[in-house]
Amino acid sequence: KHYSYDTPIWIREGLAHFMEREITKRYNSFNSSEGGTAEMTRKTNWEAEVKKLAAAGKLPRMAEVLSMREYAELTLPRHYAVWSMTDFLIRTKPAEYARFNDALHGIMDDKGFPDSSNLLEVHREKFREIFGLSYADFDRVWMEWIAATYSSQ
Repeated sequence: KHYSYDTPIWIREGLAHFMEREITKRYNSFNSSEGGTAEMTRKTNWEAEVKKLAAAGKLPRMAEVLSMREYAELTLPRHYAVWSMTDFLIRTKPAEYARFNDALHGIMDDKGFPDSSNLLEVHREKFREIFGLSYADFDRVWMEWIAATYSSQ
């Protein structure tokens, strides 16, 4: 689909973290905006960091990470969150995650040209259609999954 437009940052960075951490948790890459410096960490146990943030009510929600337009908006808690959101979706709904990405990369206008002009609306519709969840429902089940799945240590 030749990636004629960028998908939301949470998807790009979340999948990048997920894939990189599948290879090794010792080294992490962080994107940043031009002229900016990425907020980084050398910590390897992101599960424990996510669990702490979730318990303290400090994890950003889907609507918040979806609103990011620049990599400079990716604070460390947001890096943890987009990785964990991706981890949750891939581990619990792998076929749906693939379909969701396919849908977001295949938006066309009525002339058959790639069109991201309504990307956030398509994201919301496809998220609900494919995962069967509103953003608020996602936040709730994701938090429950973190509590049941991630280790504190």
